[in-house]
Amino acid sequence: MQNQENNVETIIVNPLINDSHRSKKYITEISNQIGEEYFKEGKTWKEISLSHNCSISLVQHYVNLYKNKNTFAETKRDLIKKKIIEEYNNENKVSMRVLAEKYQLSLSTVERYIKFHKKDQMRQKKICSILPEKLGQKTITIAEDYLYNKISYAQMSQKYNCSVGCIQYHVKKYLYAYPELKCDKKGQ
Repeated sequence: MQNQENNVETIIVNPLINDSHRSKKYITEISNQIGEEYFKEGKTWKEISLSHNCSISLVQHYVNLYKNKNTFAETKRDLIKKKIIEEYNNENKVSMRVLAEKYQLSLSTVERYIKFHKKDQMRQKKICSILPEKLGQKTITIAEDYLYNKISYAQMSQKYNCSVGCIQYHVKKYLYAYPELKCDKKGQ
Protein backbone atom coordinates (compact mmCIF):
# COMPACT_ATOMS: atom_id res chain seq x y z
CA MET A 1 0.00 0.00 0.00
CA GLN A 2 1.22 3.47 -0.74
CA ASN A 3 0.65 6.38 1.60
CA GLN A 4 -0.18 9.32 -0.68
CA GLU A 5 1.19 12.05 1.63
CA ASN A 6 4.63 10.67 2.51
CA ASN A 7 5.15 8.39 -0.46
CA VAL A 8 6.06 5.66 2.04
CA GLU A 9 5.30 2.04 1.39
CA THR A 10 3.63 0.18 4.25
CA ILE A 11 3.95 -3.58 4.42
CA ILE A 12 1.54 -5.59 6.51
CA VAL A 13 3.36 -8.56 7.99
CA ASN A 14 1.75 -11.52 9.65
CA PRO A 15 4.01 -12.60 12.53
CA LEU A 16 3.09 -16.27 12.01
CA ILE A 17 4.08 -16.48 8.35
CA ASN A 18 7.84 -16.78 8.80
CA ASP A 19 9.07 -17.88 12.19
CA SER A 20 12.72 -18.37 11.22
CA HIS A 21 13.67 -15.20 13.09
CA ARG A 22 11.52 -16.04 16.11
CA SER A 23 12.92 -17.34 19.37
CA LYS A 24 12.39 -20.92 20.46
CA LYS A 25 10.26 -19.57 23.32
CA TYR A 26 7.91 -17.81 20.88
CA ILE A 27 7.64 -20.88 18.66
CA THR A 28 6.92 -23.05 21.70
CA GLU A 29 4.26 -20.64 22.94
CA ILE A 30 2.49 -20.34 19.59
CA SER A 31 2.65 -24.10 18.93
CA ASN A 32 1.21 -24.73 22.41
CA GLN A 33 -1.57 -22.21 21.80
CA ILE A 34 -2.47 -23.60 18.37
CA GLY A 35 -2.04 -27.22 19.55
CA GLU A 36 -4.42 -26.68 22.45
CA GLU A 37 -6.97 -25.04 20.18
CA TYR A 38 -6.80 -28.06 17.88
CA PHE A 39 -6.61 -30.90 20.39
CA LYS A 40 -8.48 -29.59 23.42
CA GLU A 41 -11.01 -27.20 21.91
CA GLY A 42 -11.56 -29.32 18.82
CA LYS A 43 -11.20 -26.47 16.34
CA THR A 44 -10.47 -27.31 12.71
CA TRP A 45 -7.32 -26.23 10.89
CA LYS A 46 -9.36 -23.75 8.89
CA GLU A 47 -10.92 -22.16 12.01
CA ILE A 48 -7.49 -21.78 13.60
CA SER A 49 -5.94 -20.37 10.43
CA LEU A 50 -8.71 -17.77 10.18
CA SER A 51 -8.41 -16.75 13.84
CA HIS A 52 -4.61 -16.41 13.61
CA ASN A 53 -4.65 -15.00 10.07
CA CYS A 54 -2.20 -17.56 8.69
CA SER A 55 -2.18 -20.47 6.25
CA ILE A 56 -3.58 -23.89 7.00
CA SER A 57 -0.17 -25.45 6.33
CA LEU A 58 1.37 -23.25 9.03
CA VAL A 59 -1.33 -24.36 11.46
CA GLN A 60 -0.53 -27.98 10.56
CA HIS A 61 3.16 -27.26 11.18
CA TYR A 62 2.48 -25.91 14.68
CA VAL A 63 0.03 -28.72 15.46
CA ASN A 64 2.73 -31.24 14.50
CA LEU A 65 5.26 -29.45 16.71
CA TYR A 66 2.77 -29.61 19.57
CA LYS A 67 1.96 -33.25 18.91
CA ASN A 68 5.65 -34.23 18.80
CA LYS A 69 6.20 -32.64 22.21
CA ASN A 70 2.96 -33.96 23.70
CA THR A 71 2.58 -37.62 22.82
CA PHE A 72 -0.64 -37.75 24.83
CA ALA A 73 -2.35 -35.34 22.45
CA GLU A 74 -5.50 -36.86 21.01
CA THR A 75 -7.99 -35.08 18.86
CA LYS A 76 -11.70 -35.22 19.48
CA ARG A 77 -11.85 -37.33 16.33
CA ASP A 78 -9.49 -39.89 17.93
CA LEU A 79 -11.68 -40.03 21.03
CA ILE A 80 -14.83 -40.43 18.94
CA LYS A 81 -13.16 -43.25 16.96
CA LYS A 82 -12.37 -45.07 20.21
CA LYS A 83 -15.94 -44.63 21.48
CA ILE A 84 -17.42 -45.87 18.20
CA ILE A 85 -15.18 -48.94 18.16
CA GLU A 86 -15.93 -49.71 21.82
CA GLU A 87 -19.67 -49.37 21.31
CA TYR A 88 -19.59 -51.42 18.11
CA ASN A 89 -17.58 -54.22 19.73
CA ASN A 90 -19.68 -54.09 22.91
CA GLU A 91 -21.87 -57.05 23.82
CA ASN A 92 -24.97 -55.06 22.83
CA LYS A 93 -23.53 -54.64 19.28
CA VAL A 94 -24.82 -51.19 18.32
CA SER A 95 -25.36 -50.89 14.57
CA MET A 96 -23.17 -48.66 12.42
CA ARG A 97 -26.17 -46.60 11.35
CA VAL A 98 -27.11 -45.84 14.98
CA LEU A 99 -23.50 -44.89 15.74
CA ALA A 100 -23.38 -42.60 12.71
CA GLU A 101 -26.52 -40.80 13.85
CA LYS A 102 -25.36 -40.62 17.47
CA TYR A 103 -22.00 -39.01 16.61
CA GLN A 104 -23.37 -37.03 13.64
CA LEU A 105 -21.08 -38.73 11.13
CA SER A 106 -21.78 -40.31 7.79
CA LEU A 107 -22.30 -44.03 7.67
CA SER A 108 -19.24 -44.44 5.44
CA THR A 109 -17.04 -42.70 8.03
CA VAL A 110 -18.18 -45.08 10.77
CA GLU A 111 -17.66 -48.04 8.44
CA ARG A 112 -14.13 -46.82 7.68
CA TYR A 113 -13.27 -46.47 11.40
CA ILE A 114 -14.44 -50.01 12.09
CA LYS A 115 -12.82 -51.43 8.94
CA PHE A 116 -9.40 -49.99 9.85
CA HIS A 117 -9.76 -51.20 13.42
CA LYS A 118 -10.47 -54.72 12.16
CA LYS A 119 -7.46 -54.56 9.82
CA ASP A 120 -5.28 -53.50 12.74
CA GLN A 121 -6.57 -56.38 14.84
CA MET A 122 -5.83 -58.83 12.04
CA ARG A 123 -2.30 -57.43 11.70
CA GLN A 124 -1.74 -57.85 15.44
CA LYS A 125 -2.97 -61.46 15.27
CA LYS A 126 -0.64 -62.13 12.35
CA ILE A 127 2.30 -60.70 14.27
CA CYS A 128 1.51 -62.82 17.31
CA SER A 129 1.04 -65.96 15.23
CA ILE A 130 4.62 -66.09 13.94
CA LEU A 131 6.45 -68.40 16.31
CA PRO A 132 10.25 -68.61 16.29
CA GLU A 133 10.19 -72.39 15.86
CA LYS A 134 8.05 -72.03 12.72
CA LEU A 135 10.64 -69.93 10.88
CA GLY A 136 12.38 -71.60 7.98
CA GLN A 137 16.15 -71.91 7.80
CA LYS A 138 16.29 -69.54 4.83
CA THR A 139 14.46 -66.81 6.79
CA ILE A 140 16.74 -67.24 9.80
CA THR A 141 19.91 -67.20 7.68
CA ILE A 142 18.95 -64.11 5.68
CA ALA A 143 17.63 -62.15 8.64
CA GLU A 144 20.56 -62.89 10.92
CA ASP A 145 23.01 -62.08 8.14
CA TYR A 146 21.27 -58.75 7.61
CA LEU A 147 20.88 -57.86 11.29
CA TYR A 148 24.27 -58.94 12.59
CA ASN A 149 26.63 -58.31 9.68
CA LYS A 150 25.49 -54.78 8.85
CA ILE A 151 24.91 -55.49 5.17
CA SER A 152 22.47 -53.36 3.16
CA TYR A 153 19.36 -54.79 1.52
CA ALA A 154 20.91 -54.27 -1.93
CA GLN A 155 24.08 -56.15 -0.96
CA MET A 156 21.98 -58.88 0.61
CA SER A 157 19.87 -59.27 -2.54
CA GLN A 158 23.04 -59.72 -4.61
CA LYS A 159 24.50 -62.17 -2.11
CA TYR A 160 21.38 -64.38 -2.03
CA ASN A 161 20.44 -63.78 -5.68
CA CYS A 162 16.93 -62.51 -4.91
CA SER A 163 15.07 -59.20 -4.84
CA VAL A 164 15.34 -56.54 -2.16
CA GLY A 165 11.66 -57.18 -1.36
CA CYS A 166 12.45 -60.83 -0.67
CA ILE A 167 15.16 -59.83 1.82
CA GLN A 168 12.82 -57.34 3.48
CA TYR A 169 10.12 -60.01 3.76
CA HIS A 170 12.44 -62.45 5.55
CA VAL A 171 13.82 -59.79 7.90
CA LYS A 172 10.31 -58.57 8.75
CA LYS A 173 9.10 -62.11 9.41
CA TYR A 174 12.12 -62.76 11.64
CA LEU A 175 11.52 -59.54 13.59
CA TYR A 176 7.86 -60.49 14.11
CA ALA A 177 9.02 -63.75 15.68
CA TYR A 178 11.64 -61.96 17.79
CA PRO A 179 10.11 -58.54 18.62
CA GLU A 180 12.82 -57.84 21.21
CA LEU A 181 15.31 -57.46 18.33
CA LYS A 182 13.45 -54.49 16.81
CA CYS A 183 15.95 -52.19 15.20
CA ASP A 184 15.92 -49.20 12.94
CA LYS A 185 18.91 -50.34 10.93
CA LYS A 186 19.49 -47.95 8.09
CA GLY A 187 23.12 -48.19 7.19
CA GLN A 188 24.18 -49.23 10.70
